[in-house]
Amino acid sequence: MTGHPLHIDKPSFIATPIQNMVHEMSTGHSSFLKQLCTAIQHLQFTDNANNDFAGLLSLVDCLLDASPSAIRDQWITSIHSFNNRKLFQAIGELVSIANLATQGWKVEGIQDGCIRLRHPKQGPLNLWVISLLLDRDLELEKRLQQELTHAINQLDTPYQLAMTLRTPLSRHSSIEDIVQVTKKWLIRYTHKDSTHTNKRQKTKRGTGFYKDDVTHIDFRVVGTKSDAQDATITCLLPPVIGRQMHHHLHQLLSDATEQLRAQKSTDIPTLLSVVSNQSLQLSHRAWKFLLYGVSKTESSQDNQTALDTRHFGGWLQDPFRTFVSGVMQLEHNPNLPTGVPCFQSVSFDNPWAEFPQLRDNLPFPRYRAVKASSTQTPDVGAKGSNPRPTNHNWTLCFESEEIP
Repeated sequence: MTGHPLHIDKPSFIATPIQNMVHEMSTGHSSFLKQLCTAIQHLQFTDNANNDFAGLLSLVDCLLDASPSAIRDQWITSIHSFNNRKLFQAIGELVSIANLATQGWKVEGIQDGCIRLRHPKQGPLNLWVISLLLDRDLELEKRLQQELTHAINQLDTPYQLAMTLRTPLSRHSSIEDIVQVTKKWLIRYTHKDSTHTNKRQKTKRGTGFYKDDVTHIDFRVVGTKSDAQDATITCLLPPVIGRQMHHHLHQLLSDATEQLRAQKSTDIPTLLSVVSNQSLQLSHRAWKFLLYGVSKTESSQDNQTALDTRHFGGWLQDPFRTFVSGVMQLEHNPNLPTGVPCFQSVSFDNPWAEFPQLRDNLPFPRYRAVKASSTQTPDVGAKGSNPRPTNHNWTLCFESEEIP
């Protein structure tokens, strides 16, 4: 697998009769299989310039052809499934393998969800893929936020509000209900404001909220209008779900390692791959905090981060996870440059791993630990008492893709 543009051809892993049958179904519009077959029916596979989805299909087709027949049959069965999670799990596994194939890894087998790969120089590797199906319509959220702001700005009130969305707005959110609750609260606040002269009482009563099964919004009075034409909402803060996503990812990664431990698959270096159907809305810095913990210093000039290993807190710093040599993250991004098959990726090395051979073979772009301290002692928690750095004198370096 190279970085050259893929030759785009109509995929063979979904036969034409199946495509026609699923495409003509009157129901199942939320099914990925129906969406896939419908898209294939309308794609122009001769247009190689602006057809990234066709490039993804061609990539999947190539990987299936290059895989052992038994594994290929498993993946094709999953891709033909009307179960969205099962289908996307197969796509996630294939896209993860595609990233590793650029570094020379080849598929050997699969058992109980664990994919065995082998590198001609570095030996075997276990790949465990965690697929995440997200259901956020970011364009819809933005439009609903604008509708909510416009509707509340029409309210006849002397006050200005700041609103915080605790949960994302969705098609199930009722803008009308939110506006009516806000209106009633403002009426009560106006009455109480006129009867309470104590500043502390005013401040305490200047906050409210709207909450139902799908929507949670906090709002508060931040001042009064200087002009009747002033907007009611001066600030609307969109939902910040990074903390919840961090907790969710931490749990998913932990569950994956426990399953591998139960399968007694910890004697071979393991790479965990997190694949999502849309952006997780997490920056590289957020991923570094999740995996490596608190950093001692950060430098934006050379794109390197010196990490302090005395701070225990990163997910990778657990001595029972030393068989995990790295974490790869891929997310669907339809706005990537032409020729890139829809998924943006980044990989993270585990500097505490007992199998260091994976470090130079992680896909680009990647974060990799370099310049480890020369002061080392055997680590009792790792197999074979492999040495590990005992202080924080090592650096996490970001490496972009090599230019041929």
